[in-house]
Amino acid sequence: MKERPRKNADPITGEPGAHPIGASVGAVGGSVAGAALGAVIGGPIGAAVGTVVGGIAVAYGAHGVAEAMNPTIDEEKYWQEHHEKQPFVKAGYTYEHYAPAYRTGYEGFHKYPGKTYEEIENDLALDYDRHKAESALPWDHARHAVHAAWAKLSHDIGPRDPDRGIRSGI
Repeated sequence: MKERPRKNADPITGEPGAHPIGASVGAVGGSVAGAALGAVIGGPIGAAVGTVVGGIAVAYGAHGVAEAMNPTIDEEKYWQEHHEKQPFVKAGYTYEHYAPAYRTGYEGFHKYPGKTYEEIENDLALDYDRHKAESALPWDHARHAVHAAWAKLSHDIGPRDPDRGIRSGI
């Protein structure tokens, strides 16, 4: 069974990057605020209209805030574009083979804030095993992709990273 990349599609528009929790919280908050403002301005009818308008307006705003806090689409796009350049990629393996590993890395960065990779590697391995597709790579192959995705967000560059550059004066 092949896992399809998650796009967090908006249930109404189908656009990728929907964050149901962010939009839902925003909609509830906007509805309450809209109802209160509508009641003051237009009585019971104003409250009803304010509930709908406030909920819709704030849900769109909350969606943007949630996407900014969890840029899944940007990370997925980055790894699709840069997958083949990674030194750990084994011949014959496509982005789709590594996608669950990259996802575990960039989602893990946000799930375990302030931790070093070494502190959370075992947790990431468990996360990967829980969420990988049946055709995904075993952990000993996937761990490099998990670490690469985590390191990209944490700006943690290891000593053997080919993009690190050359130190002068040593």
